[in-house]
Amino acid sequence: MYKELFNVKLQDEMESYFLKKLAPKGKIKVFRKNTIIDPVDSDNIYVFVEGEGYQTLISSDGKEKLFFNLYRGTIFGEMDYFEEERTCSITKITKDAKISIVNRKTLEEELLKKPHIYRYFLHSITRKYRLIMVNSADSQFNDAIGMVASFILHMVYLQNNELKNDNSTIMRNITHEEMSLRLGISRTTVTNCINHLKKEGIISIINRSLKIDDINRLESLRNTYW
Repeated sequence: MYKELFNVKLQDEMESYFLKKLAPKGKIKVFRKNTIIDPVDSDNIYVFVEGEGYQTLISSDGKEKLFFNLYRGTIFGEMDYFEEERTCSITKITKDAKISIVNRKTLEEELLKKPHIYRYFLHSITRKYRLIMVNSADSQFNDAIGMVASFILHMVYLQNNELKNDNSTIMRNITHEEMSLRLGISRTTVTNCINHLKKEGIISIINRSLKIDDINRLESLRNTYW
């Protein structure tokens, strides 16, 4: 399923272009952990050179919904940029970050010279759409344990480009709070699900990172739709 939904080769090409070609054309700024980035306009593309964060929406009564995790080689602001309208999503920094801010004049010149790079921006937008699609389907088709199992599987695939039963299947540290915000279930429920998976010998935690010990059992917990 994940192989069909996420083009790993194009993802690698995209991240390489953003890091090696586009980021040097922008202005590098440092953002500390817990910083909120809420651009006032749609005239820039933001490239993660170092660090991590995520894009989210926050309601007037303080509720939050996490959509995408951001890390080295990924971008944000591309949907606003091409729509030429600022929307309501914000970016939170979860690990001290260096971000290259590329302005509209610079990027328009780059797009005119190299129109093939539109493909990378389209891939970034398509990938985010597919992540929302998968998350929405999981919330409809699965119970809490199935949602957590599916989340672990697709995050590990996105980070490792494959799923297999050995020590290489490690997930970058993602907190229970982030999982709760992404899945729309309580942090307590996420913790209970993780503890259940550990107790059953399906996953284990090593140095605050997650390893799949029995991928077949983990996959059996989710209601498949592909």
